[in-house]
Amino acid sequence: RCGNANPNPTWRDYTFREGDFIKAVGDGRYRMERIPVENDVEYLFLEGVYYTWKASGDDAWMASMLDHAIKAVKYACSDEYRWSEKFKLLKRGFTIDTWDFLHHDDGEFTKGDNCVDLEKTTFGVMHGDNTGLAVGCEYLAEMLRVAGRDSEAETYDTLGKDIRQRLYDVAWNGEFFTHHVSEDPSFKRDSGSTNMERQVSLSNAYDLNRNIDHDKCVEIIKTYQRIREEMPDSSPGEFYQIYPPFEKGFGGHNGKWHYMNGGVGTIVAGELAHGAFEHGFESYGFDILKRVKGWGDKYNSFIPVALRGCAPDNPSRSFEKLDLVPYVNVDTHGSGDPDNGIKGWTDEGDNDFHMIPTGEQELLDIPFDIIDPAANNRKAVIGLAYRQEGYADSVDIAVNKKAKSLYVLHTCAGGGLVGHMHVQYADGSDLTQYINAGNEINSWFLPAHEWHSGKKWAPNARLAWQGANKVFDSLGVYAWGWNNPNPNKEITSISFVKEATPAKWFIFSITMSDQAVLFPSSDISYGIPDCWGAGAVVYAAIEGVAGVKDTGRGMDKVTIAPRWAASDSKEAKVTVKLPSSRGYAHYTWKETDSGVAMQVTANAADKICSLLMPDGKTASALTVNGESQTISTQNIECSQYVNVHLPQVGVYDIAISF
Repeated sequence: RCGNANPNPTWRDYTFREGDFIKAVGDGRYRMERIPVENDVEYLFLEGVYYTWKASGDDAWMASMLDHAIKAVKYACSDEYRWSEKFKLLKRGFTIDTWDFLHHDDGEFTKGDNCVDLEKTTFGVMHGDNTGLAVGCEYLAEMLRVAGRDSEAETYDTLGKDIRQRLYDVAWNGEFFTHHVSEDPSFKRDSGSTNMERQVSLSNAYDLNRNIDHDKCVEIIKTYQRIREEMPDSSPGEFYQIYPPFEKGFGGHNGKWHYMNGGVGTIVAGELAHGAFEHGFESYGFDILKRVKGWGDKYNSFIPVALRGCAPDNPSRSFEKLDLVPYVNVDTHGSGDPDNGIKGWTDEGDNDFHMIPTGEQELLDIPFDIIDPAANNRKAVIGLAYRQEGYADSVDIAVNKKAKSLYVLHTCAGGGLVGHMHVQYADGSDLTQYINAGNEINSWFLPAHEWHSGKKWAPNARLAWQGANKVFDSLGVYAWGWNNPNPNKEITSISFVKEATPAKWFIFSITMSDQAVLFPSSDISYGIPDCWGAGAVVYAAIEGVAGVKDTGRGMDKVTIAPRWAASDSKEAKVTVKLPSSRGYAHYTWKETDSGVAMQVTANAADKICSLLMPDGKTASALTVNGESQTISTQNIECSQYVNVHLPQVGVYDIAISF
């Protein structure tokens, strides 16, 4: 992390000071911070240099970074905070995979949640750190060779392979990489009933794309398919940050089934899909991306980085709807019925609320009765306004029932203090609840899905329905839930009283319940920037689905392996460009009953086209630009690819007959 120097000390100044994890730079105007517990910085630096070079094709810039990259590797493989002399692998404190918060039992021995102590922390090996460094060393070796430093390249190629093999020996359990292998297995953490030996953590999906053995990739993919079969019915997918989650040891935004502790995320989904495309599970890769697209469809073309991994268990509830027909006095249509003294909605003509559905409606899992003005002499809602003709100052509703809670479906025009609800009990006691815009209610015009009063989000109110009229596209009504502090007392009546303010108050429906207020929980969990996970999904789409992979730099060598044959698509048109280097690849692909046709062009002189055959189909003939070619095939699990080498720049027409 880096940023402007803060003139006021923060908690990091005290907790990161030991170990020299804060450095002032730029004559003290800026500072750089290293999260002490993390051990991914060095391999991410290698990855950043490598992919910047790949995208730009700038050999000179890349060569200028190599000594820094070597220094990063040497530090990671020797520093007492980073390197396990016991395992000859990278180490870290006990966190959930690559993230930076400690298990509660480990945090007791450090100065902060993100910290480690050389004497008190029980370190261990997390596989993702090590697969990242192993492939990073191989990236470094590739760059060293291009820079003419072949002897050094051999050193880092060997180091990468050695780290990977030692990790296999230490952490591979035959199905996936064990989440954390402790240097001191005698130190026991209290994680409740969680079997930590069987937890599948998110870096297993990353590992698929870091040059680990194909057979291990197959087992990891099958592990996620197994999770899909056993995960909770309410789960949005098997793409867990860790599964099963910790019962104890993490809290807050990492409570069970949230964020890193059992949340379901696009980072895992994207990396898993990419690995599935690469290792012979193409249909599974498409299935993953289709389900992620479903998230986007649900959330208005927005894909959250993390969803709740399991819906909460909600109590069964019963409801009773109050009859408001005797009390309503205002129309939802703008016209109203002036001849009979019935006000139209806010007296603004077509800017009204006539579009709300009527009759029995279930909103936010709560049943409401919404009155149809056409069936009730143009009266549909209780309209309250202070001393305004056609509106009521107050309304008294007979109840004579017990309830633990009630839900009021209402909205307002104007802000501030709207009114109050007065509850009268059979024993003569009573209470008053004030209704404020931005807390128990909000405006019908341009409604907010969530709103807040001060610094706290309103806990017992939600936008229940949203629609449009002829004038505006966004209008809304809200459900406010009130918990009765005296559920054993009979409520004789409820009064809604308008305060002496300009706001108008409209009440559509009231429903009572035998349980406390409960609204549907959001499926969206907490987390990191959404673009982090979106990047993984795009990675799977470009290299996995479209199959375009830069095997040189600046796309001077490419592999084009379209996998549309595993989808429902019969035609595709793909263009991939790298503006920094002007590298590009373009193709069209079409499948018919008799074969596959593809037209390809790219700036690369060296191109390999690897065409996935549809299930049950075998290539009987191959032509390139009309000339017959020998068929060369490659099998990956149950998938067969036809490989075609295109050695020169140009446009190529490839035809495969079944």
